[in-house]
Formats: sequence, structure tokens, C-alpha cells
Amino acid sequence: MKLEQHIEKLKIKMENDREPFKYLKAAKRLMYKIKKKLKWNPMDLGLINLCGILAIETNNLDLAYKMFKQAVFLNPTVYSLNNLAYFYLYEYDDSQKSVELLERSINMEPTSELPYALLGQAYIDLNNFEKAEYYLKKAVQINPTHIILNNLGVAAYRLGKIEDSINWFKESLNLLQVTETLISYGFALARNGRRDDSEEVAEQLCIKFNEFLDSGKLYIFSEVMPVEIGEIFYENMNYVKANDCFERAMEYGAGDFISYYQYSLLQVSKIQRADDILKQYILEKEKDIEELREYDYYSERETNELISSYREEIDSISDIYEKIKIGYRPSIEFIPRILGGCYLFGCIRHRNKI
Repeated sequence: MKLEQHIEKLKIKMENDREPFKYLKAAKRLMYKIKKKLKWNPMDLGLINLCGILAIETNNLDLAYKMFKQAVFLNPTVYSLNNLAYFYLYEYDDSQKSVELLERSINMEPTSELPYALLGQAYIDLNNFEKAEYYLKKAVQINPTHIILNNLGVAAYRLGKIEDSINWFKESLNLLQVTETLISYGFALARNGRRDDSEEVAEQLCIKFNEFLDSGKLYIFSEVMPVEIGEIFYENMNYVKANDCFERAMEYGAGDFISYYQYSLLQVSKIQRADDILKQYILEKEKDIEELREYDYYSERETNELISSYREEIDSISDIYEKIKIGYRPSIEFIPRILGGCYLFGCIRHRNKI
């Protein structure tokens, strides 16, 4: 069987949801064949790149890194530089190294959106939102996918261009309804003063969460949490609905959101409940401290540092509540989520062409 036929068979196995792990055997067999071919054709960039991609599929990250690096060493093309940059960003979390490689790649003026989109994402990671917006716009001009549009919305939002971010998030949602984008869209609308539109989004998110729970799945696997919905209502100053969401979130533990919840409660004169949730928060932290003392995983120094951190959190939340009681309104520091995607040239699974 020719190599192309093996690749096509692997594509079919990857797309077969009923047999999600059978492709691993096929991928390993194909990688074995490619490695044999590389012994006779060590300069074949196509084989080297394919071997690197299959190594990622089979979780052989050391081999993948070796292959992608070898490809750049032999011939630093648009796609070889891009694929090594992808590896640095997604596997090593090295945004700076990824940027250095991608800057070289785009200097060759690629006609694909992949290097521009990946570079935009890397710049978001580095908090350079001006450059992120610039390169993501270039990617959108080539191929406006829902992922690129979402990430362009993130860059615009972080630059304070709220109206632009709303438009990008909306365009992304028109292509595909992704929960993370919907959350960002709802919050951006709230920040822009479009209360009715924002609350309509929040209600959609409530339905999504309820449907998820009704399916019998654990809440921790939900794509949206009551806290996130509550924060949208809070931003809209709809404290009744914000309280409903925050109260639901309290079923899963008292998190850092309680300052928003306490403020919302005081706006509807529920002072006792605001007092009670502070007590609940402190009790949960004290329980965490006791469990730490009984846990022998950390060194004594690490344990003491963690306990000190928990104590500081208790003091901070308590101090904020005292300020809330005399009129302070905590601001939500909302950070919209980046959507990840496959930016590998030659990826079999996603059929990205070279």
C-alpha cells in the first residue's frame, strides 16, 4: 500500500467517532513506515513534517520537537517555521520563541492565514494586543474562521475597543455558536451599556447550563458556570438575577466572586445573607488550612507558605466586605478567552494543506 493510501485510511479512522482510539495504532504504524523512509531520504521535508505531526498525535513530543526543529534547520520555510512555532506555543508555552519563528515566517509573505493567526495568538499571550490585532486582521482577510474572529475580539477588547470586540465576537458566533465566545460577547455588550442585548445572552447561557445539568453530567465539566452568568448580570446592575446566579454558584463553594455577591445582596437589603457568606468563605478556607496541615505532600516551608496565602485571602475578602458596607462597588476584571485551534501545516486530522 502506498504512503498516500495509508494517510487516507488514517484520516478516515480519525473521523470515526465510534472508534476514537483505533487511529492511534494506525498512526504509530504510519509513523514507523515514515521513519524507515527517512533513513533513505533524510532531507525530505514533507516526510519530516509528517513524522512530527504523527508524533504529536501519538504523544511522542520529544520526537515531534526533533522533527520540527530538523525541518527548520534543513529549510526554514513558511510552514516549517510555523510548525515549530506552533510546537513552542502549545507544548512548551513559550510565546516569545514562537513569535521569533513566526516573524521569520511572515517575512516570506505567506498566503495562508495560519502563521498570521498563530502569531496573533502568541502576541495576546505576551499582552501585546496592538500587534495581536494587526496580525489577526491579516488572518481574517485571508480566512475568517470563528476561532480567528473570536481571538480578534479578545485583542480588541483588551485594547479597550469594546464596540469592535462586540462586532468580532458576533461574527464569530454567526459562524459557530461557541460558549466561550458567547460569554465574551455578553460581557462586552454589558460593558458597552447594551443591557437588554447582554441580558438576552445571559439568559441563553442559563439555558445552556441548565440543559447541561439536566443531562446528568457533573457541573465541573460545564462550559459555562453560574458565576460567569452572574457577573454579566452584575455588570448590568441587575442585582436580583445576579444574586440568583451567585447563590447557585455557592452550592459548589464560596469562591472569590463573593465580593460581587455581597455587594449585590446589599443592593436588595439582604444584609444577613451577605454576612453569612463571608462566614462560609472563612470556614471553607479554615478547612483547607486544616487539610494542608494533615497533608504530607508539601514540605514544611511550602505548607506554611500556602497557609499564609490562605490567611491573606481571608483578610483581603474581609477587608473588601467592610468597604462594600460603606458603598464600595467591586469592579469585575473580565478577561475574554482565547480560542485555540490547529495551526499545523500538513495536519492529517484537520486537513491543513501545505
